[in-house]
Amino acid sequence: MLSELKLKTISIDFEQSLIQARYIELVFVDINIQCCYHHLSQSIWRKVQNIGLAKKYKENENVRQMVSMIKGLPSIISSKIC
Repeated sequence: MLSELKLKTISIDFEQSLIQARYIELVFVDINIQCCYHHLSQSIWRKVQNIGLAKKYKENENVRQMVSMIKGLPSIISSKIC
């Protein structure tokens, strides 16, 4: 029944295991998978907290800038990277 749907694009949470498992691509062969930037940002913030950088993030502009740059990486077009 799901395979009868003609989806072109699907937006999913940034869950690496789901992306790597390729379950979606098995059901929807020509699907374009887009990850949700909001959930990616949440994931990055959780990592900042888990490695003990939350306090430095709040106090240090350089740390905030680095985290912002990491959040921006998905917007870089891979063919433009040297």
